[in-house]
Amino acid sequence: VQLAGDAEASVRLALASNPSVSAEAVSRLLAEPSEETDLALAGNERVPLASLSPALSRRGATLLRHASLRPALDDEDRAFLAEHGDDGVLYQLSCRGVSLRGCPSETLARLSRHGLPSVRTLAARASGLTIALMAELSRDASPQVRLALAENAETLPSFLEALAEDDDAAVAGRARHALSKARA
Repeated sequence: VQLAGDAEASVRLALASNPSVSAEAVSRLLAEPSEETDLALAGNERVPLASLSPALSRRGATLLRHASLRPALDDEDRAFLAEHGDDGVLYQLSCRGVSLRGCPSETLARLSRHGLPSVRTLAARASGLTIALMAELSRDASPQVRLALAENAETLPSFLEALAEDDDAAVAGRARHALSKARA
């Protein structure tokens, strides 16, 4: 914690990057704004994104984009990024094949109605989809979205049956495969 107040920026930066940094040290580092320190904290997998609120008010989009590149994201951080991230963050999560767990239903609804199919795919892969969202995503114009829903282990059999008759061969094949696994 003492190092968080060090006069040397390089010491504070090293602390912010350290996977063993304490929550108290994170708070202290965030109290003295520094772009380099904020970015290092955003990239540190051991720092919960929700704890970066003071820095988000200063550099929100940049920090969230940086955090979305973390090699590993836990469920809370994925949900945080889905809720607060801009299109660039959401696209990054989708391209990485991230599955969302524990996301508020309002966030999933917003993602499922997004203009980009890649972001709607993020919603289709999520756990905890309501029946209404499954219905909506099963009729999505993009085969990419319907395929993601067919691959979602939580998709109800009634939707898989409809997707098994999809015009897109990949979607139909994946839905038939998921149905055969569910029946086995």
